[in-house]
Amino acid sequence: MFAWRRLQSFRLVANRQRPAWCVRVETRSLALPQTCANCGQIAAEAHRLIGAGRGLLIPYCSRCAAHLARAVTTSLAATLASAMLVVTCLATLPRLVSELSLVGMLLGVSLAGSFPLLAANALRRRFEGPQTSSGRAVHWSSRNELVCFNAQWANQLAGNSGTTARSCRAAEHTVSPWSWLICALGLAATPSVHHFSFPQLVVLNFSEGPISVEVDGSTSHAVEPTSLESSRAGGKLRLNSGHHDLLVRDAKGAAIEEREAYLQAGRPHLLAVASKDYCFWLERDSYGKQAEARRHFTPLPRGDGFWVLPTSIDSWFAANPTPAQDERSTGGTMVALRHALCSDVPTELRAAFAER
Repeated sequence: MFAWRRLQSFRLVANRQRPAWCVRVETRSLALPQTCANCGQIAAEAHRLIGAGRGLLIPYCSRCAAHLARAVTTSLAATLASAMLVVTCLATLPRLVSELSLVGMLLGVSLAGSFPLLAANALRRRFEGPQTSSGRAVHWSSRNELVCFNAQWANQLAGNSGTTARSCRAAEHTVSPWSWLICALGLAATPSVHHFSFPQLVVLNFSEGPISVEVDGSTSHAVEPTSLESSRAGGKLRLNSGHHDLLVRDAKGAAIEEREAYLQAGRPHLLAVASKDYCFWLERDSYGKQAEARRHFTPLPRGDGFWVLPTSIDSWFAANPTPAQDERSTGGTMVALRHALCSDVPTELRAAFAER
């Protein structure tokens, strides 16, 4: 029962807004009230508040100053913990999980980064008695106004400043807004980290029936026959970089091929099953001012059935768009991965494949 009441005393809603008083300060020099900005009792020390291009020494009594110091320490600890957890997730998730979708990685990073911030808010102490805040009782608003949770102290400040205190609603910030920026930066970096740490493996099936590819003896992926060129052909897997044991089985469950493949981070890979009669090559086309008179062909080595491909493949198993006669645009290059029966490869490549 005691534990339940203790849990009930925690604030579980982050930065919940409540009544406050806003004082617009126009003068550079202020005569701040000498009482505690939190509880209104006699002040014993002052804490610096920076904002709106100036710094103010806000008075607090000893008890409220201790609560403020505890709140500042908790906020700093939550910020550092959030940053460390975000970096740890980005660095370790690709090593701990062999197959992880981008959505799963985004969810993991967001939970890791937000947990310390939500925990710091949920476990903050409630103010008691004459106190009006569990930490900082005065802070700057986005409109360059001083937001006060103590109505009496706000009215005294307004009187000293020759202005009035208006009623408003504000949130008592348990953690710094910069802490949430850390989570946002971590989420923004996640797609790039995921793309680099989980390279793509494209599996082509040149056998007569469907196959299944087992990865590290755990997950299995079905791949239909893909003898003809098509941009949608094959199975596309995202595996973490490093060594993987790949076992290929036919429709009856018999093992066709077993190999250990090393996937390089940031590079696409191709696995072609039963492809001894097929040849693969890269086609490079230039556009705009970089356009060249002919198309460049680069044959891939034959025999192994597994290739580490260039960093960027623009067209998978399809020709690049035909270059237009445009010399005004800066242009660029596109790379296509093509395949065909070795007897049907382009004339420019037959000599190169014959040498291999």
